[in-house]
Amino acid sequence: MSDLKLAKRVIYRMLENGNRYTAMELSDAAGLSEMDSSAPKARKVIRELIDDGNVIGSNVKGYKLLTTGKEIQQYLNALLKRQMGISSRIQAVYDAAQAKGLL
Repeated sequence: MSDLKLAKRVIYRMLENGNRYTAMELSDAAGLSEMDSSAPKARKVIRELIDDGNVIGSNVKGYKLLTTGKEIQQYLNALLKRQMGISSRIQAVYDAAQAKGLL
């Protein structure tokens, strides 16, 4: 079994227990050697788990398997709010660059 498949299995099993874990905690448990404290390997595995159809949410406290409609809706609302903020920031930077003749 590949290291990635094993990491996915370990991380999913941890999330199944309903607790919230940071990316680094998941990385350590899955035996991923991370040089960066943001744990990019664990985050990649989590994205793959989501792409595989698992409902995993995150916030500043870490990652969690979402199991109720209420949890999912709250998470989706938070993502949409962030998306709107990012879109607004993109437009503001673009407009400023245009006004200064940089684009």
